[in-house]
Amino acid sequence: MWKQYKKVLFYFAVFVLVLKFAIVRFMDQSVHRTKWYQVDVPTGWTKKVDEEETVFISPDENILTGMPDAIFSVYGEKSTGSLFVGDIIVEVIQQYLKMDGRIINRGEIKIDGLVAKWILFRNAEPDLMVMTFFIVDDFNRLIRIQFTTGANDFQKFRPLFEKFKESIKFKKLFK
Repeated sequence: MWKQYKKVLFYFAVFVLVLKFAIVRFMDQSVHRTKWYQVDVPTGWTKKVDEEETVFISPDENILTGMPDAIFSVYGEKSTGSLFVGDIIVEVIQQYLKMDGRIINRGEIKIDGLVAKWILFRNAEPDLMVMTFFIVDDFNRLIRIQFTTGANDFQKFRPLFEKFKESIKFKKLFK
């Protein structure tokens, strides 16, 4: 009888520990999770979640404009047709060329193993730097990761954005 009691007590203790770690992980506000990706949220930043886009807003504001010093966002949309990041970036560049500003640089990198095309754009008025990454994931979803800040603050917030970008983990079809 004592052996059965110890065995039940042991399994109950293991169950409680597993449940505790699951709750702590789920309630962790420093990580934003969706069914498509997860990303670390910078300390002190607030998030606004829409159906397809999550915006992360810096706690500090520009005293002249009242706007946040920096904004990170992740947008995702499922496509009904085939998407190719190379085709998408051509369309994006054409749209940027119509805007009041200029493309500073562009390139290609990998984010969590997925190919991303990126563009660094300087908007003329207001004077903003916008760094945008475009990815097509394993589920044919277009994902846009964007970093926006005042041109004078770009270098200040860039390391934080790079850390944010590198923390993104996408749901994969095959691991």
